[in-house]
Amino acid sequence: MSRADIQYMPLTTDPSRRIRDLTQELLQANIWLAGSLDEERRGRRESEHCGLALAVMLAVTVTLLVLTWTGYISI
Repeated sequence: MSRADIQYMPLTTDPSRRIRDLTQELLQANIWLAGSLDEERRGRRESEHCGLALAVMLAVTVTLLVLTWTGYISI
């Protein structure tokens, strides 16, 4: 993942930021980060499922090819 792919939580940049309570802003950042983490986990699960499906398909294909080449399955 490159730095261009990373999205940053937009924070307020007003000058009174040091004076006011940052609780609301931190809560929003926490919610945003939790959502991003859930999205990444979901994407990882989907890619793992796709990888598993490809591995099974490859195993079946290789098995059929070997059985065909050895003569157990005639064309």
